[in-house]
Amino acid sequence: MSCASSSRRKSCTGQRFAAYRALLGGAFDGRVLPDSTANPAPPPFFADLVGTPHSVVTAHLADEAGQPAIQARDEILAFVADRLHPQGSRPLPAT
Repeated sequence: MSCASSSRRKSCTGQRFAAYRALLGGAFDGRVLPDSTANPAPPPFFADLVGTPHSVVTAHLADEAGQPAIQARDEILAFVADRLHPQGSRPLPAT
C-alpha cells in the first residue's frame, strides 16, 4: 500500500499504518511516496473529491517509465498474482 505524504491526507494517517503494522507485523510494507511522483492531472472525481494523491493503484498513478509508483504498482500486482497462482500453478501467458 502506498499513500501520499501530504499532511492534508486524512484517509492515510500514521495511526492507520501503525494499526496495520500491529496486525500484520513484518508482512506489512507501508511505503510512502512523495506527492510529486503522482499523476498531476487525475480524472475529475479524484481531482475534485479526493484532492491529494492517494495510492499507486488509483488514478494518481503516474504511468511513465522510471516513476517510483510504477515499481510499487508492479510489486502489488506481483504479490496478488503470487497469492492467486502459487508457484507452479500460474497460467501460461496469452500468445
